[in-house]
Amino acid sequence: MIGGEPLGKDVVMWWNYVGYHQQEIVQAEQDWDARSSRFGEIPQWQGERLQGPRSPWRR
Repeated sequence: MIGGEPLGKDVVMWWNYVGYHQQEIVQAEQDWDARSSRFGEIPQWQGERLQGPRSPWRR
């Protein structure tokens, strides 16, 4: 659920990624796959890292 003032722009959503453009989603996917610090780590987590479905915009 998203709350607050309307953004005034359309957004693109795919799996757990949200952006204003498809390229932002692709960049987020690449960052996730590269284990970028953008998403942080949970040191206590012992399980596997989730892998979402590929977006239709990623080549």
